Amino acid sequence: MGFRQLSMNPFAIPSIRAAVSRMNMKTAEELAATALSMTTAQEISDFLIESVPRMLGMDLGSYVAEIKRGPLAGATGASS
Repeated sequence: MGFRQLSMNPFAIPSIRAAVSRMNMKTAEELAATALSMTTAQEISDFLIESVPRMLGMDLGSYVAEIKRGPLAGATGASS
């Protein structure tokens, strides 16, 4: 997907850095392909919240509430 920058709460940087360093390119590409096949932002968010911590063996639960109330909260992917 070509992301080179991420925007986040500064307190999340160590955990997100650890998560990114644990993921290999093949896994990241598989996650992206699955996410891109979904039709709504909510589906993607739910998929990533469920899949990423399990794949990485990390507890990212403290960030779930923040993710769920973020800019995608309530997004459907449909344009008005």
